[in-house]
Amino acid sequence: MRTGRYALVALAGVMIAALAFTGAQTQEAAPPAQPGGLGEGTWNALSGTLLQLLAVVIVMESALAALFNWRVFRVAFNARALKTPIMFGVGLMLVLVTTYDPMRVIIAASGISLAETQPLRLFFQGLLTTILSAMIIAGGSEGIFQLLKKLGIRSPETSQDEAAANALKSDQAWVSIRATGATEPQPIQIGIEELGSTYSAANDSLSYFFDHIDQPPLAGSIDSRTVWQRAKATFTADAYRFPSYGGRTVSADKPYRITATWISEDKPKSVGIFRGKFAPRALIDLSVDLSDDPAS
Repeated sequence: MRTGRYALVALAGVMIAALAFTGAQTQEAAPPAQPGGLGEGTWNALSGTLLQLLAVVIVMESALAALFNWRVFRVAFNARALKTPIMFGVGLMLVLVTTYDPMRVIIAASGISLAETQPLRLFFQGLLTTILSAMIIAGGSEGIFQLLKKLGIRSPETSQDEAAANALKSDQAWVSIRATGATEPQPIQIGIEELGSTYSAANDSLSYFFDHIDQPPLAGSIDSRTVWQRAKATFTADAYRFPSYGGRTVSADKPYRITATWISEDKPKSVGIFRGKFAPRALIDLSVDLSDDPAS
């Protein structure tokens, strides 16, 4: 991890040095295809500005990686959910405490005049470009890579592949389990088992909160929590949830059973949480209160 971080910093340094070098040289090589009919000078200025912005964002991401990869931070918070607002806040502070306003630089490099004398318009110009600059920085290096690919500065090779890799496949589903109500502060063990052809529901002695063994595959769940409760769950890691944030990928259209086991009065106790199938690409959040009796 540390080696990768150093590599990103080195890459950013090389990019900044390359920009300084190319800026001092005459433009001998033919420029890339220029979208929108941009002139050669405008295109070169815009390309250099975007590459400079990419270098700044890569260095910032490398610096913040120490926070995002900190074990205490990952245990207490949902790092994926908080990364964007933290990047936005840091980007906003960067723009406010320095003279670097990448959105204003990009607009100027595109040949659009920002000359204005009216104080009110000057205020809104500064406010708008400052917020947009912070949002660009919050998008991270991946967002700038996508912009460079759309402009033809970088080869468009991975965006669709990466999106497909991160998405659920047609034979997969996503499930999470939240279990509360254990009578003693003991760890709750969650078991997930794919049921084979030899499984017999009649021989299963557990009672289930959600028994879908003879029902259609589960396709989704409706969240009845308040907006504040959902927002809190999005940005924080839940100690009573498995996984603490995100979800567990399972196979669709195959029978599963999910169980919870914990120690109650010095004896192990087990209950069934779910039994049945998941529909393709289903997103399921199961929530149970272990103080209740699923058989009742």
